[in-house]
Amino acid sequence: MPPERLWTIADVAGHLGVSERTVRTWQRKYGLPHLRIGGTIRFRPEEIRAWVDRHEAHPTAGAELSQLARRNAS
Repeated sequence: MPPERLWTIADVAGHLGVSERTVRTWQRKYGLPHLRIGGTIRFRPEEIRAWVDRHEAHPTAGAELSQLARRNAS
């Protein structure tokens, strides 16, 4: 089975249900794993899923991510 294609910022935003701006903020400030290829940023789907799992490992993680998304959307 071939590996999944790399995701764009729009793909990650759609998968996580947040804005592209929030994805960029999480990438810069909170360690959302990414690759820089030339002038573009791409994401490995399995790394995004693992990052989300790590941030949901404790009861307040979902609330923290939601708060971050709301703060960055304003």
